[in-house]
Amino acid sequence: MIPAPGRPGTMEGMQDEGTQEREPDVGGTGPEGTNLEGSDGAGGSEEGFGAHRATRFGADVHYEGRRDGHDYIAQVRHRFLDTEAIVFLDGVRHDPESEKALAKADRAEDVTTADGLALKLEEGFFRSTITVRRPTANGKMKDREKLVVRTTTLGGAGEVDVVRADELVGAPLVPAEGSPSAAREARKADHPVRFGLIAAAAQAARFLVPLLGLGALLSGLLDPVKRWIARRVEPVVTWIDEATRGIRTWIGEVTHPVRELVDAILEPIRRFLGWLWNVLFGWIPDIHLGIDVPDWIVDYLVPVLVVVVVFVVTIGTIRDRRNRLEKARRGEDPTGSESEDAADDGAGGRGDDEDDADRDGRREGLDDETRR
Repeated sequence: MIPAPGRPGTMEGMQDEGTQEREPDVGGTGPEGTNLEGSDGAGGSEEGFGAHRATRFGADVHYEGRRDGHDYIAQVRHRFLDTEAIVFLDGVRHDPESEKALAKADRAEDVTTADGLALKLEEGFFRSTITVRRPTANGKMKDREKLVVRTTTLGGAGEVDVVRADELVGAPLVPAEGSPSAAREARKADHPVRFGLIAAAAQAARFLVPLLGLGALLSGLLDPVKRWIARRVEPVVTWIDEATRGIRTWIGEVTHPVRELVDAILEPIRRFLGWLWNVLFGWIPDIHLGIDVPDWIVDYLVPVLVVVVVFVVTIGTIRDRRNRLEKARRGEDPTGSESEDAADDGAGGRGDDEDDADRDGRREGLDDETRR
């Protein structure tokens, strides 16, 4: 674990630039009204964050939210086949791409910043995952949560979720009002069936292509091509068959005794395996329903079932995300139930103080044992 030096262009240098700037932020403001853009914008692009005019192929969107006592802010540049993000963790600016480049240059697993955190970045065309690594009690870095940044196919909007290491569905960050991402979330909430059908078609294609094979899906288009290739190749295949017939006959005569010997050796083993199978499973009667299911029913049933299952799951996911976003806008924990939120509000800060005291007590006990 190598701390980054505080020179211009490094993590601490960029961090100072991002936290000391106090001018108004067109892309959104963070805690206490501080500007979160910094001098270089998201990902070090030449144009400042928020300067790009929102289109169907690109938009700058500000996301923010709170979870597990931490404040999260993400300034995301959604583009076609490209996504860049600057994140603020508890008010501290992080540039995942720069931290990844610095860690690669130093050949280190982690490059920590002034707040003691380290980030890992995994990039894709439509999805980027930013893993937040926090120090444990013994000083080791451990993956705690992930910021999953998704961009739509055309690049004009997206979404950001905070996912803990022990869960599959995370808490969404709220997009800025009036942004393309906020409009997209509103459309999904108003028309869940339409978005469910689109997602079901896309997911079904992902399942059916590996399941049936690309050749099976395109067999109607490829049959004329295969027949044309077969007509052109048939003379060559016939000539090779005639030319090698004598050699293949001679090899078959030479290896015939060897094949008979191997068959004689394996025959007792085959008889024993057949006897063992009858002893173990021969008592199970054959069950026949008296109905022959045509092959075409299975061929069509599998794709239909895939589409239906994906559609039902997508509808449930859209409704669950809508509820989580509403709770996030109210400042509640999106992943907790209403009863848990009420209990947390009633307990106030007393529970957190008690937990901190317990952790401090356990840590002191461990330190005493280590000294002894």
